[in-house]
Amino acid sequence: NDQYNNDEPNTTNIMHRLAILVLLSFIFDCLSFQTPATSFQRSPTVALCARAKSKWDDLKDDDEEDMPESILDIPPDMTYEPRNLVRQSKNFQAIRGVGGKDTMNDIYIREPETDVFWFTGKIARAGVSLEKTVARQYPMIERHGCNLRPVELMPHWGKLEIWTAPGDSELDVAYNRPSCQFQKMEREVEGARAVKSNAVGFQGESYENELSCFRTWRNDDGSPARPEIIAPPPTTEDASETD
Repeated sequence: NDQYNNDEPNTTNIMHRLAILVLLSFIFDCLSFQTPATSFQRSPTVALCARAKSKWDDLKDDDEEDMPESILDIPPDMTYEPRNLVRQSKNFQAIRGVGGKDTMNDIYIREPETDVFWFTGKIARAGVSLEKTVARQYPMIERHGCNLRPVELMPHWGKLEIWTAPGDSELDVAYNRPSCQFQKMEREVEGARAVKSNAVGFQGESYENELSCFRTWRNDDGSPARPEIIAPPPTTEDASETD
């Protein structure tokens, strides 16, 4: 009995120590799951520096680099937009309605390296010279020609030539009559930009299909490059039918 009595205190002490160890272990585990306070601290501010200039910054788009200045410098009222086209077409009709054929000319466009002249439309003017009338509307006329013949003319946009012929002279042009002479126009004419848009007009040609387009072949001086076509005289039968 004395032996058991002497062992009882030791057993009690051991149990107390185990309980303390278990408690300390539990506290340690709880502390290990807590996120360190430093993780919530704001990250140090990083200084933003401008990127060093690169050689690639000086590269330009090939299309922009090759684009003539004449295309970039276009008056707002002569850009190829529906409202401008409609306005100039109405101007053409109004001027022609008052002044008749004497106020108008036919328009042809030529790529300088060829002898082909494409019929593009008609212009009219009210108290304005022919040269200023074309120069004032040159960007619009040129762009319309490119839209009519994109394969032949669009690659040369900004470098195309505009030529004029007498008004309503398509038949004379088709027969290569020497009396029908073309006249080359200049892109820039002094005083042209001061001309009011309502004093000039342009009515662009429209094609139902590519086969219906009208073209002619001319020399550099505007004369026909092919022989004149002589219509055969009317026969007796034709004359009797006419009578």
